[in-house]
Amino acid sequence: MNKKPMIKFYADPRKMAFGYVSIKLKVSYGKRIEIPTKLKFKKEEWNIIENHSILQSKTLNLDRNKLQQIRMELSEYLRRAEELIDQYEKNQTPFDLNRFKNDYYTFTPATLLQSSFSSLVDSFIQEKKKNHFAKSTIESYSSATMAIRNYVINSSKIKNKSNKRNPSCEKIYENFSIASIDFAFLKGFEKFMLNPPEDSGQRAISESTVQSYLICIRAIFNYAISKGIVTQKMYPFSSKNNGNYYKIRPSNRVKKSLNKDDITKLVQIKNKLTVAQVRAIEFFFISFHCNGANLKDIALLKVKNYNIKARTLTFSREKSRSRKEFTDETMISVNEPLARLIEKYRSSNGELLFDLIEPEFLSDQNKISVRIKTITRSMNRLLIIVAEKAGIDRFSLSWARHTFATLAYLTDSNLDYLSNALSHSSIATTKRYIDTLPVIKSEPVEKLKTELFKNDNA
Repeated sequence: MNKKPMIKFYADPRKMAFGYVSIKLKVSYGKRIEIPTKLKFKKEEWNIIENHSILQSKTLNLDRNKLQQIRMELSEYLRRAEELIDQYEKNQTPFDLNRFKNDYYTFTPATLLQSSFSSLVDSFIQEKKKNHFAKSTIESYSSATMAIRNYVINSSKIKNKSNKRNPSCEKIYENFSIASIDFAFLKGFEKFMLNPPEDSGQRAISESTVQSYLICIRAIFNYAISKGIVTQKMYPFSSKNNGNYYKIRPSNRVKKSLNKDDITKLVQIKNKLTVAQVRAIEFFFISFHCNGANLKDIALLKVKNYNIKARTLTFSREKSRSRKEFTDETMISVNEPLARLIEKYRSSNGELLFDLIEPEFLSDQNKISVRIKTITRSMNRLLIIVAEKAGIDRFSLSWARHTFATLAYLTDSNLDYLSNALSHSSIATTKRYIDTLPVIKSEPVEKLKTELFKNDNA
C-alpha cells in the first residue's frame, strides 16, 4: 500500500455524559486506529470549531481568542502525526498502525526542535532591537539566556577527564527546545543558579537576579506562544501558588535613597570638593530635580526642551520611548536651584543642552551608550569619595531617582502625581515601585526641592 495514511479528527460521544464528545485523532491505513487527545467539547461547540464558524461561536461564548487557542492545540496534534509519517518516509520505514501509535506519544516534531531556544532568543532580541528597546534591556535578556545555557549544559553531565565541557554539550544547548521549559525545569534552574555545583563554572547569584532572569524567560515564552511555536497549554508560569506552575516572586530588594539630612550635608560640603567631584554631585542634583531622570536622558536633553520663560523642561524617558504604548513627555517645573545648575553646565553651542556627549554621536546609539556608561562609571567613583567626605553612606547616580520617589511619595502620597512624575506606564507599576522604597518623612514636593537647596549657590 503506497498511499499515505489518512488523518483527521473524530468526535467520539461514547462514555461521555451531558452532551460532550471526546476528540480523537483517527488514522486510517487500510484499517484504522484512534489516538485520544486531552480535548473534549459539547457537540455544538465541536461543530463550530470544526466548521470555523465565527458568527455561531458568539452564541456559545467562544470568542476569537479562545477559538484560536483551541485550533493551535488541534494543529499541534496534527503536526506531530504528519511529521512522524514524514520521518518514516525519510527513513524508508514501512508504515504500521501499531508502530505509529506507540511512536506518536514519544515523538517530538522537528518544527519544535528547529525552533530551538537559542534561535528563538536570537529572533526575539532582533525584534526588540527593531522596536528600539534600551540596550540595557537587551543585555538583561542576553544574561538570562546565557544562564539558561549554563544550566542546560551542566545538566547534561557530559564532561571529559579534564573537567571541561565536551563539545557535544554545546550541541545539546543548540538542540534545546523552548517546549522543554516546564515547572520542573524552572525549579531546577532556580536551585542551580542559587547554589551551583563547584565544578559547574557558574557563580552563585542573588535570588532577585534569578527572579529577574525568570521574568526574561517568561517574556521569551510568551513570544514563542505568539509565534505559534508552543501552545498556551504548555505555559509553565502562574501568578498564583500552584504546584504545577512556577510563580515569579516579587523582588524583596529595597531601593536605596538619601534622606533630607544627607542632601543637606552634600550641599554644605561642596566648597571642600574638587571641580570634578562638584560636577558629579551637581549632576546628581540635576537628576533629582528632573524627577530622577537618568544620565542618558539628561545628556540627550536639547536646548529646545528648556523653556526659560515658562521655566519648564520637557523630555521623554529612553525606557518609555522603547514602549509604543507609552510615549508621553514629562514636564518638569524648573525651580531656582535647577535653573542655576542648567546655566552653569549649559552648552555654549549646539543643539544639546549639556556637553555630556559629542553631537556627532547622536546618529550612533552604540557610541552614545558607551559614552554614557563611561561618564556614569566615572561620576559614581567620584560620588564614593564625596560620600566619605560628607560622612554619609555610599551612593550612586541611580539613587537620585529613588531619592526623588521616596521624598515625593511620603510628601504627598499622591500616586497619580508620582506615576506621571516617574513616567510610569500605569499606576500598577508605581505601586510595585514604591513597595521597594525606604520609609522616611518629608514635606510638599516642590517646596521641598527648593528648601533643600536654598543654600546651594551652584
